[in-house]
Amino acid sequence: MNKNAASLKTGELPWHYLDDKIEVAVTGKAFKVITDTGKDYPYVINSVVAKAKVFARMGPDDKACLVENIQEIMKESVGMCGDGANDCGALKTADAGISLSEAEASIAAPFTSANQNIECVVTLLREGRAAMSTSF
Repeated sequence: MNKNAASLKTGELPWHYLDDKIEVAVTGKAFKVITDTGKDYPYVINSVVAKAKVFARMGPDDKACLVENIQEIMKESVGMCGDGANDCGALKTADAGISLSEAEASIAAPFTSANQNIECVVTLLREGRAAMSTSF
């Protein structure tokens, strides 16, 4: 067993969460292992959620779990963009879910964009701010 595998088993990570030189990418399989052991080693899930910049090849349940973890651990509001049925859980869980298609995901998301890119996020923020200003 290498040092990194042994450190994960003891609940330690090979980096410190405040180290600005470290960036982390996590696959769906790794995220599942991390969340399954999260109850025993909360430092691991907290550090990964705080440091990871890329989450790739994740299943629908993992995406929703990630959104929940960011909301709980980081105390952040979460926006999620998705374009398919596998994004529905995360779109519902997020504070602002934006469907980038008019297919399955549009049913789960509070917002739907006809444009299939994330440029709509800027428009949504602008419109939300305008609505807030109007109500005040």
